[in-house]
Amino acid sequence: MSYTKYKELIDFTPLKVLLTKKGIKRQDLADKVGVGVYVIDNYTGGRALPDTEKLAAICAVLQCSVNEVVEFTGYEVKEKYKGHWDKYT
Repeated sequence: MSYTKYKELIDFTPLKVLLTKKGIKRQDLADKVGVGVYVIDNYTGGRALPDTEKLAAICAVLQCSVNEVVEFTGYEVKEKYKGHWDKYT
């Protein structure tokens, strides 16, 4: 499944809030994660999702859990994509 089918259910607003709270600039985060600042902008702007390696790196830099970086409601995903989930349950 492509990102475009999931993007309305995944929100990186918590990442923006956490950066502000910790006083970390997007450019500093990008440098430490090893990506361009435009990549961080794409994540926080809802235009892209980080792969698991980048998400882990973001969490390591910010010393936080994934739940503090992204808002995701599994129930909504399960209901919306029930046919896709059925084969895994």
